[in-house]
Amino acid sequence: MCCATRATLFGVLVTLCLAVGTGCQSHRLGSVVRFEEPRGRGNQGKALWEEKTLGSHRHEVINPKKYSAGGLRTLYDIARDPGDPVAAQNARNHLQSTIVLLSDYEVSNHLSRVAGTPIQVRTFLDRPSPTTATPAIGDGVAQPPPGSNDAVVATNVQAYQDVFNQTVITAVLNQRRDLAGKIALKRQQSIAGYSVDEAIQDAIELHEKSSFYHGLRLVQEAAKQRDQRHYAAVEE
Repeated sequence: MCCATRATLFGVLVTLCLAVGTGCQSHRLGSVVRFEEPRGRGNQGKALWEEKTLGSHRHEVINPKKYSAGGLRTLYDIARDPGDPVAAQNARNHLQSTIVLLSDYEVSNHLSRVAGTPIQVRTFLDRPSPTTATPAIGDGVAQPPPGSNDAVVATNVQAYQDVFNQTVITAVLNQRRDLAGKIALKRQQSIAGYSVDEAIQDAIELHEKSSFYHGLRLVQEAAKQRDQRHYAAVEE
C-alpha cells in the first residue's frame, strides 16, 4: 500500500471517528481540575477528592485554589504573594506538578482503556525528557482459528485497528512531551514572568490535549498534510 493511500485511509478512519464523537473511543478523559465545590457526598470543602470517570473507574480531582499540600496556607496564595519570590515560585511549581501528576494517572488509565493494554505515562517537568510511555498495543487479542475467510478478515481488521490506535496514542504522547518541554522552560522563570494562573492553565491544557479524541485530530491533520505533499509532488 502506497503512502498516499495509507494516509487517505487513516484520514477516512479519523473522519468517521470524529463524526460520531467520543463514542468512537468508548471512553472519555476525566477532568483533574475543578474550581467549584467537589461532587459527591462527603467531599464538601475538600481540595483533593475522587470522582468517577467511567463505570467503576475513579480518579482524583484537585481544586488548585484550595490545595495546601498539608500547610497552613494554600499553594495558590503563596504563589501570589510578591513578598517572597522564591517561595512563590516554588509554590507555583509544586502546585503545577501536583496537577500534572494527577493528569499522568488519569491519562495512563484513559489510554490503557482505549488500547486494551497497560500504558504508563510519566511526566517530568524538571528533567530533559519530560514524558515517557511504553505502549504495547494488540497483545493477547483472541482471534478465530486460522484457515477461513473469517479468520483472515478478523486478523487483518484487528491488526489495522492496532496500528491505528498506536498511531493516535503516539501522536498524543509526542505532543504531551512537546508541551511538557515548553512548560519546563517556563517553570524556570520567576512568578513575575510566569504566574500561578498561567501555570494552572498550562497544566489543564497539557491534560486536555492528552485525550485519544484530541489525538484523532492530530492524526487527521497529519494525514491531510501528507496528502497535500503527495499531490504537490505529483503536479510538479
